[in-house]
Amino acid sequence: MNTKELIENGQGTIYHELGHLIAFRLSGKSKNTDLGDIERFETGAISNRVVPVNCIYHFENALKQKDIILKNTSNVDRTLAWFIEVIAGCTFQCCFEKNPFKECFGFEPRKIGCIDHGNLATIRNLSSFKWSFDNVYQLQNDFKQIVKKYQLVQKLEPIVEKMKNDLIRIKDNQLVFEKNELKELINKIDILIKPNLIEDYLELVNKTKLQLLS
Repeated sequence: MNTKELIENGQGTIYHELGHLIAFRLSGKSKNTDLGDIERFETGAISNRVVPVNCIYHFENALKQKDIILKNTSNVDRTLAWFIEVIAGCTFQCCFEKNPFKECFGFEPRKIGCIDHGNLATIRNLSSFKWSFDNVYQLQNDFKQIVKKYQLVQKLEPIVEKMKNDLIRIKDNQLVFEKNELKELINKIDILIKPNLIEDYLELVNKTKLQLLS
């Protein structure tokens, strides 16, 4: 299989990382849900990740940071925005690939979303409020409906196509967006985030919050 075929077959991963990026940008549309700025976006043969400026929930040693996690999760709106950001990667990938969410998201190492699953699992018993993975799956299903309603996967296609072409052209088949290039990418993402989408997103956060705290 040549490089072009490998990148074509792996384009679901690009949608995965763009899903995380969209969820970060959605969170920033309200002070209550804001997860902060992005430092770097990476996709390709070496690394695939969205790197935030500040780590609010996930720490290398969660037990050591349990007091910080307890404090940070007391902001329920922002914590639910983080939940959405975590599940957004597999949500976008599975919408593109037309696969069930659990084929991407789970504790099994073979699943691309195993780190996302692990990030949630790590803080579950350290959170200031009770939640289960059943709550996460319900939240994911509701978020998926928003993704489909606004045809976000389809609207990402031009961005993905350019990234695929750039990956083929670059020697190490790796893209890293920082500083001005990252700003340009974020501007393209923000164009997709319309007022009605923000309204539905915040309504989902509020609805989930009421369900969890009732």
